[in-house]
Amino acid sequence: MTASEETGFDRARRTFGQVAYGGVVLGLCGGVLLHFVQQRAMASLVLALTCGLLMTVPAVNLLAVLVEELRRRDWAFAALAAAVLALIGYAVMARL
Repeated sequence: MTASEETGFDRARRTFGQVAYGGVVLGLCGGVLLHFVQQRAMASLVLALTCGLLMTVPAVNLLAVLVEELRRRDWAFAALAAAVLALIGYAVMARL
């Protein structure tokens, strides 16, 4: 896909990914720093939230792909995205 073919939806997904992964990097660095300054409880919280964000980003991206494929009426890819989301949902619910 060239820059001229990129839609606003694609730009929003890319921006979300960049911001989220930047947050992951900052969270990991902050958690390690807090660990080294003997703030173990706060470090544990920051690292747990960061890991949650790291696991959430691909699922949100997959949801965005599903919406985009439905909009384009590409049923095969939409079905695959829905199946992967269903597997992720099943895995999460099985752990609760």
